[in-house]
Amino acid sequence: MSSPVQVPNLTANDMLNNIAAEQRASAARAEQVRELSERTKQERSMLQQTVYDNSNPSPIVISILIGGILFVLWSSWIMFLRPSTSGEWRDDMNNVYNLRHNAFTGVVSMKINGQCAGRAKIIDNFVKYGDLNGLWDYQDAIVFIGGLQLYRSA
Repeated sequence: MSSPVQVPNLTANDMLNNIAAEQRASAARAEQVRELSERTKQERSMLQQTVYDNSNPSPIVISILIGGILFVLWSSWIMFLRPSTSGEWRDDMNNVYNLRHNAFTGVVSMKINGQCAGRAKIIDNFVKYGDLNGLWDYQDAIVFIGGLQLYRSA
């Protein structure tokens, strides 16, 4: 024969207390879930902000970077690639012109037959020397209005 099953003796108060305890535990779990949900939302927002801040550089940084690259390209052009009038030139009367061209400012210091003769200004291929205006062909000739021509000495 089997032994009889013992049923706990629960009163109505005990059942109400158990239900209230379960409700309190359920409310505590709901509060924990709500707090974890809020914390997760805050962490997600912080993570999104961090990703946004780090994914796109500042416009100032981009501007400085582009300006630096353009400056390096311009400097390379001026120093190494751009043609220069520096050197010895001669005119039709065999006068020797020694030119020193500052590529950054476009100013050319001139000496004619060893004597200081002043400065000329070159903007692109336009040459201005005192009242004389002329054009430089970027190679071996400078032709001024009025007939003066200079040729690079070989």
